[in-house]
Amino acid sequence: MFVVIEGGDAAGKTTLINGLKQNIQLGLGDLSAKNTVFIKSPTAPFDNVWKDIIKTSAPLTRFYLFRSIAQNDVETAKTLMKNGKHVILERYFLSTEAFNWALDEQNNIADPAMRSENHINYGGLTKPDLRFFLDVSDETREQRLQQKQKRSDWENYKFQTLFNTRLRAIAKRDNWIMINTDDMNINQVLDFISSQIVQYQR
Repeated sequence: MFVVIEGGDAAGKTTLINGLKQNIQLGLGDLSAKNTVFIKSPTAPFDNVWKDIIKTSAPLTRFYLFRSIAQNDVETAKTLMKNGKHVILERYFLSTEAFNWALDEQNNIADPAMRSENHINYGGLTKPDLRFFLDVSDETREQRLQQKQKRSDWENYKFQTLFNTRLRAIAKRDNWIMINTDDMNINQVLDFISSQIVQYQR
């Protein structure tokens, strides 16, 4: 089984993942601590280098870097699944596509052909069995980010608004299961996703 948890910054992904790990320790349908692996994009060897690369890369180079990262993520997941593991991946090509669009919009780079999904061919990637998008309003996200002692270069309000607008649009386009975390607390979100995982296995 291949499950993806997506969402913008401060949407609650990390808290949710930690809750899923606890639920799987107790057993979640066929998923158990022994047969389930949690991974986070970007997977190795890109996990420690991508931030430095994109700061100096031309837009098209950046696009193909992120496309390579997405391919590496899915190859990592496929290898685990061939070995009998269930995989839960935090972030996937939804973030990749939205992040690149938002960066170009912030930098006033306009090239629709370069940004199209056909150009990058995200359609060639393995589709998850279940894909969840944790949404959060711009106002709630900003309140949560203000609580951080240090914010990254991409956690400014303008970029985050562009990023989350693209995330929502792509999630709707590709029929992700969308969850508004403004309306549900993390335990409700956890219960919902856990029930969806169990139901899918029946």
